[in-house]
Amino acid sequence: MYRFNLYKGYQRVTRKNSFMIPLIYTCVCEEIKKSMILKPQSYFLLISLIFCLVCIGDVSAYYLNLEVPRQVQAGDLINVTGSTNIPPDTVTITFSAGSNVPVEYGSFSIVFDERGDKTFNTSFETTGLLKGQYKIEAKGENVHTFSAGSRSIRIVDIVDRSDELILSSPDVQQFDDKLDVDGYIRNFKENAVQLDLFLDDAHLFGPEFIPVDRHGDFSYEVPIYAAGEYFVRFSDYKGLIGTYPILVKERTVQTTETVKPVSTSTPLPLLTRDTTSPLIDSENTKEVSAVVSRDAPGYFLVIAGAPDVAVFTSEGADWVMEYLTDDRTEPWKVNDRGRDGREEILLEVNPDDRIYVKVYPYSFTAIDDLILYGTNVAEISSSWIAEEKFGSGSATPQTPSSIFILVAALGIPVCLILRRKR
Repeated sequence: MYRFNLYKGYQRVTRKNSFMIPLIYTCVCEEIKKSMILKPQSYFLLISLIFCLVCIGDVSAYYLNLEVPRQVQAGDLINVTGSTNIPPDTVTITFSAGSNVPVEYGSFSIVFDERGDKTFNTSFETTGLLKGQYKIEAKGENVHTFSAGSRSIRIVDIVDRSDELILSSPDVQQFDDKLDVDGYIRNFKENAVQLDLFLDDAHLFGPEFIPVDRHGDFSYEVPIYAAGEYFVRFSDYKGLIGTYPILVKERTVQTTETVKPVSTSTPLPLLTRDTTSPLIDSENTKEVSAVVSRDAPGYFLVIAGAPDVAVFTSEGADWVMEYLTDDRTEPWKVNDRGRDGREEILLEVNPDDRIYVKVYPYSFTAIDDLILYGTNVAEISSSWIAEEKFGSGSATPQTPSSIFILVAALGIPVCLILRRKR
């Protein structure tokens, strides 16, 4: 007659450290002594059987673990690390789409020729991939039974927010000691965004928080000291928004006799000037007026009447001037004076050369009255041809006279109706 509780004895064993075999053996012996009465032969047989089961169970457990980041920005590397204790084998790590369609984007094979614990690492490119879920999986050439804690498949999210920000400044600019960074961010609720500037992987500027208005618009000038391919990186509290390239070319001076930009600090020999602004009542000066804003700039055609031409704005607003010619296809921007001065362009040209000018306020919200002056010019006027030269689809700016005519045209019928009612 004997009694024993083998399940109770196994529970006591598994609660101990499975690698401490002597302690396990002792624990099993004690449990059997408490739980059953056996003959010496049966007692020894059961102890040996349980001891073998415990040892075999521990030795047969293999593992293979992968560690990857849960989220990666599109264009960054996915760094993969892992560990395993499988016997000699070749393990292949694949990077593929997370959908049901098996599209593989990369793979890496590792040969393990030793037993014991081993670690490994690799990485995968994400440049050009769409945002979404992707899968990284590790498989050996031989079939292994892994423990429940193994993680040989991982899911990673690739995030791409670059379509949230639109740059409106030219992606190709001429070097003028500053980089124009203008644009807007869709559905942006903050009042600032972080900007960093890079040139050939060197961090040149930032992090700088630049203001963003309630419409998501921003405008900023970053000082630069050389031409090259720059990369502007924007971030917010959620992380990286995107990185955008801007190519800055060396400033070129025309060698022909058509148009030669010169320093705005050099006075013209044919122009009488005081210390603050050009003389606007000269008989050689003509003018044109318009009401302009950032959304509705003024476009003007200037025809040269002499070799030295000056084009300048009225005071009272922070104006931005851009100009080009029939030979210059990329606009040249001028914004040096601020609100208290006149922006001016001084050029050496041939008579009858055409200069196309675009003027607007620096502020995104301003609507200002502009007077544009031209000295030594044959003609200066608002022009749809200039608008086409700048590639704009907006309407031709209205002058104060055209606004008066429009108001009068609308007001006369109203007066007639009121008079009839009386």
